[in-house]
Amino acid sequence: LRKVGERVMAKLRVDIERNIFFQSSKFWDKYKSGDLISRLVNDSTVVTKSVTQNVSDGLRSTISGFVGIGMMLTISVKLTGYMFLIFPVLVFIALVFGRRVKKVSREIQHQLGSLTKVSEEQFSFVKTIQSFNNENYEVAKFQKEVKKLYDLSIYEGRLNGYFYSGNGFIGNTFL
Repeated sequence: LRKVGERVMAKLRVDIERNIFFQSSKFWDKYKSGDLISRLVNDSTVVTKSVTQNVSDGLRSTISGFVGIGMMLTISVKLTGYMFLIFPVLVFIALVFGRRVKKVSREIQHQLGSLTKVSEEQFSFVKTIQSFNNENYEVAKFQKEVKKLYDLSIYEGRLNGYFYSGNGFIGNTFL
C-alpha cells in the first residue's frame, strides 16, 4: 500500500509543479515562491502520509475492532451491550476534537508556508540585509514565525493528548 501511495504522490507532485509553471503572471504576482515551495513540499507530504500511513492504520484498526467485538460477544453479550452504550459519546467526542485538530492542522500548514516564505525572502536578499546590518532584525522575524509554528504544534499535541486520555478515561470509567 505504501509503494502505491508513494507512486501516486510522486505523480501528484510533478503534476502540481507542471500546473504551477503554466499559471498567468497575475498568479505569480499574488503568490510568493516560498509559499508555493512550501505547498509543494509540505502539503504533498501530508497527503502522502494520509494516503499511506493513515489508510493502512484505518484498515488495521477496523479489522482489530471487528475481531475485538467478536471476542467480546463470545465472552459476554451483556457486557458488550453495555460497551455499545458508550459508543455514541465517544463518537461525539471524536467529532468535536477531530474538527479542532483539522483546523489546527490547516493553521500549521499555513504557518509552515509563512515560515518558508520568510526564509526564502531573507535568503534571496541576504546581501541587502547584510549591507544595512539588519541580520538581527531578520533573525528575530524568523524566530517570531518559528514561535507561531511551535505554539500551534504544541496546541495540536495537547488536543490529541486530551482526546486520547479522555477517551481512555471514559472507556475505563464506564467499565
